[in-house]
Amino acid sequence: MGGSEEPSLRDHKYINVKIESQIQNSTYNRFKTLYVNHRKFLNKLKPSINLLLEEIRNSQTQDGINKTTSHLQNKVIDACKNTYKIKKQEVARPPSWYTSKLEIEKNRLKELRRRAQRTPKEQRRRRFMTLKKDEALYTRHVKQAKNSGWKPSCTNASNPYDKQYKAAFQKPFPSHLIALKINNPTGGQLKIADNILEQTFPYPLDYALLPTIRTNTPDDAPFTKEEIAIVNKNLHKETWPENTAIQAFGDHTAIQVVSHANTKIKTENQIHAAIEKFINWANKNKLQISTRKTQYILFIKLTRPPRIRCQEETIQRKHTIKYLGFLIDDKLNWNEHLRNLSTKSFTLCQNLLKITGENLESSLKLRRMLYKTVIERMLAYGAAVWCLDPPVRIKRKLNTIQRPFLLALTGANRTTATSALQVILGIPPLNLQLQQEARVTAIRRLKTPFRTL
Repeated sequence: MGGSEEPSLRDHKYINVKIESQIQNSTYNRFKTLYVNHRKFLNKLKPSINLLLEEIRNSQTQDGINKTTSHLQNKVIDACKNTYKIKKQEVARPPSWYTSKLEIEKNRLKELRRRAQRTPKEQRRRRFMTLKKDEALYTRHVKQAKNSGWKPSCTNASNPYDKQYKAAFQKPFPSHLIALKINNPTGGQLKIADNILEQTFPYPLDYALLPTIRTNTPDDAPFTKEEIAIVNKNLHKETWPENTAIQAFGDHTAIQVVSHANTKIKTENQIHAAIEKFINWANKNKLQISTRKTQYILFIKLTRPPRIRCQEETIQRKHTIKYLGFLIDDKLNWNEHLRNLSTKSFTLCQNLLKITGENLESSLKLRRMLYKTVIERMLAYGAAVWCLDPPVRIKRKLNTIQRPFLLALTGANRTTATSALQVILGIPPLNLQLQQEARVTAIRRLKTPFRTL
């Protein structure tokens, strides 16, 4: 028994299949084959197996083999489409400036990191220091390659708003060149500006030939004192529908409708009746309603809210409405109002630090006066509406709002407890201060009886 020990390929035949595609896409489709019953795929492919085997036996030339291979691929793809779900996979293409030298250097750094992790403990520190130096040098080379690749791309571009513009500003086309869709925006910035001027203001332009349009419509001026007096005197004298209340302050008017209807149509009719009554009153007093600024809020839970219309225009529904400085939400939990107070208090705290300084050179008396007369007055606005009996959530939020001011007044460490800062300064908690003022206002101004504290 004899033979050569060297491998020989004379008894084997190989088929080299080369697939070339002229379409360059950023994504390609993949089939999700994990955790799927593959029996369905086999059943879809089974009717075509005999035909494919017959074509493979009859393929004798290169063209025949290519045709059979293409037919086999199409059958497999059709079976996969009918069996598996399709997933779009993005093609990870390296940028144009990323060369093979950078890839080789990256692989070398990976190998150095693995080698440094396997070294003994005594030599590991020295190995990692060498690795850090090489990584810093690699980062420098990457930045240089990126800059050197970006500059020629922008310099050699014929269109200044081509791919490099989208890569830099994430916009496919600048908004100020929409008027120049027909023209090709080539050239410098001066040329582009001239094109914009020519499209907008064609030359020559004789201003003497332009018609002079005069209008008697006055500008959108604020309400005068006489108009406000008309609103305040005549509005409450009108007879409004049942369960309807109206309140006007300046040029703002609030209509409150309490509906006990069990259907959406009845609720809409009741609201529309109140709106029509208000429109008729405004027309009688020669006042105009701005439907663009008109909004409404619902305090009921409906799967489909009613559609409210005013002067043949649909009124926009809001979950939060600002009225007289209050942010009223549809859940009446005052979350939006407290969030607005928190934002304003942060700005006031920054302004307080600018006035007094962080070195605490100004006296404590001056800082306390600024807090009590400016900051606390802003936070106490309308406390009788939302802080009569605050829950624990509002109390915690008010303590959070008050804490930065206490730290600014004392200059204490930030880890100091809020209660300790209140004791040191002699300032009560903000929720107790606002609750006291709310109850006093309700008793003296609003004439609302409350139990004594």
